[in-house]
Amino acid sequence: MSRRCGVVVFGMLMVLASSLHAAAPLQIAGFALGAPIEHYRERLKMDTALPLRHEEYLSEVEAKDLPGFKNGYLVFGTCLEPHKIVKIRLKYADSSKSFFNQLLQRFEARFGKPTAYRGDAFQTFIAWKWSFTDQRDGSRVSMILQHYSGDDDEYTNGNSVKLTWWSQVEAERLCDQKKTGADPARSSTPEPKAGRVDFDFLVPK
Repeated sequence: MSRRCGVVVFGMLMVLASSLHAAAPLQIAGFALGAPIEHYRERLKMDTALPLRHEEYLSEVEAKDLPGFKNGYLVFGTCLEPHKIVKIRLKYADSSKSFFNQLLQRFEARFGKPTAYRGDAFQTFIAWKWSFTDQRDGSRVSMILQHYSGDDDEYTNGNSVKLTWWSQVEAERLCDQKKTGADPARSSTPEPKAGRVDFDFLVPK
């Protein structure tokens, strides 16, 4: 990143930080929440950018060449403030449980204890969440550190981290709702009709 771009990103981080708790995480691996996606064009596979399913007011693009990480994705808005980064999802190269424990120790040292546990009771899937809210304007950022060692493809194996600027995600959703006149969060799937249930159709054979 050029010195000029670095100064611009730093300035944007300061603006975002002013509306969040001082300890809120805003960047990782050289990527920053609130920064324009164009600032990282050379570090991204721009041809992979696609709208998120059921959240078309957001798009996701894959990162490349991330030391210490296996892969990563940036999510950015497309309505209210196009190309502003609202989510950062990264998977660590080291997928071991011992590495996860080292990460957790360092996360807690920097940000304090997690505010919620989102994993399962057997700890096959472990997910610790930190939530940060500014009491002045309600700006919200969350951070999730997770580890998975099972065989369910609903979860990503190994260790990963996700930063989300929730208040900006919501602003993008409301912008899209206003433009389209419909709530994208509402499913268009019709309600099932009352009557006989065809379980032969619903259960795998």
